[in-house]
Amino acid sequence: MVLAGYAPSAQEALAQADVVVNLSHFEESFGRTVLEAMAAGRPVVCYRWGALPELVEHGQTGYLAPFRDIAAVADYLLRLAADESARRRMGEAARERAASFYGPSNMTTALADVFAAFMSDRF
Repeated sequence: MVLAGYAPSAQEALAQADVVVNLSHFEESFGRTVLEAMAAGRPVVCYRWGALPELVEHGQTGYLAPFRDIAAVADYLLRLAADESARRRMGEAARERAASFYGPSNMTTALADVFAAFMSDRF
């Protein structure tokens, strides 16, 4: 395992990573960092906390550890470190999930639906 140093951009940081770990102690309302990692094809290890379980499918696109359970986080990281094919498979599944739920066409459709519902209530 290699812990990469500073990278001047998120894109460069993600290019250096095989796995992204997010251990936020704040109950995130969305999880942009996690979604960016998934869009870059990286499996994510994070807490089952806040909105992150809505993004990460446990065992499919990464792993969700119980909040503050560092032993579980370490176990998931060891599993991913030992299994390159699992990292690749989960990374590809993460990329597909990010594109499927949060890609431009889906976001455009979702925004249009919200706008249409808003306008139908107004007129």
